[in-house]
Amino acid sequence: MGPINAPDVIAQMAEIERAKSVPSRLFRFFWDVDPKTLNVSRHSRFIIERILDVGDLDAFWWAQKQYPTALLIEVSLTSRRLSERSKQFWKIWFRGKYVS
Repeated sequence: MGPINAPDVIAQMAEIERAKSVPSRLFRFFWDVDPKTLNVSRHSRFIIERILDVGDLDAFWWAQKQYPTALLIEVSLTSRRLSERSKQFWKIWFRGKYVS
């Protein structure tokens, strides 16, 4: 890696830190919480639920890169926070990937 004050090391560390948080372009989906405090790992279920319920395609693609498809499917099947409309949509979207 190199010394901690090297520009490339600083950039790599910043990228690692950014990967732990929700990107600012998705903040609008987290209107009732401070999105800067959300941790992608610790708050994964909440983040996935919100994106699956009110997110757009960009938010979904971001979630697909962050989380395994199996987790997205599991949340879409078991969440009590998702609207019935969203549950039906994701059932169609993930068709063939559901385990019955």
